[in-house]
Amino acid sequence: MLTLAPLILGRDCFRADAVGPPATETAATTWSLADCTTLDFSCASGNSSAPAAESGKLCENALQADEVASLTEALKSEAPNLISLELRGNWVGPLKGAALATALQAHPSLEFLGLASTALGDVGGTALARRLLLQEAPPALRRVDLSHNHLGDDCARALAESLKAEDGLPLTSLDLGWNGIGPRGGRYLGDALKVNDALLELRLRWNGLQARAYHVRAMSMFMCMRCCTAAAAAQEAGCNRCGRP
Repeated sequence: MLTLAPLILGRDCFRADAVGPPATETAATTWSLADCTTLDFSCASGNSSAPAAESGKLCENALQADEVASLTEALKSEAPNLISLELRGNWVGPLKGAALATALQAHPSLEFLGLASTALGDVGGTALARRLLLQEAPPALRRVDLSHNHLGDDCARALAESLKAEDGLPLTSLDLGWNGIGPRGGRYLGDALKVNDALLELRLRWNGLQARAYHVRAMSMFMCMRCCTAAAAAQEAGCNRCGRP
């Protein structure tokens, strides 16, 4: 007897689709996330390195401060088929970032997490790496964007630990560009790459690694070789996209 898997009719959800009117003026934001497979709340401000709330420019898709907290609560029980979450440019911060990581542990289908320019900081980035990438991580998660977040060496160490863990996530793409990772953090990541066979793309441009330029170039060449070996398509696209410092 032939058994067919149920068809998931997902939808791409933006802020206007997902945020419902509160029952009262003082009530918390209500969310309508049913059947959402993609949540895109990205907000590109004039200064791409700063969250929209910090730069003073709010786009139509930007989440308000209380909405980030209520969204985190909603994600604990809603959007069970979530595949992609994009929060670029919203003010999340270190504490809410850690809470969000815990909420996302309940989403086994999550493949992409975009947290660029969300003011995580080194503390928030470290907490997220430990909670989301080491503890009960979503098994499908493959691509993570943490660029423009003031991450430092402690976060780099936590990320390196997740990349080295035998039971860690097989991430294929990790964007750490435009942060504050220094030579020490670069060594942590370099050591992780020696034993990690899954990561195909590691972006480290505009960090504090200039003092160890030879180390960065070595990491870049290593990632490029891995990229081209992994798939013939990578050769056509060009290896510069892999491990670009």
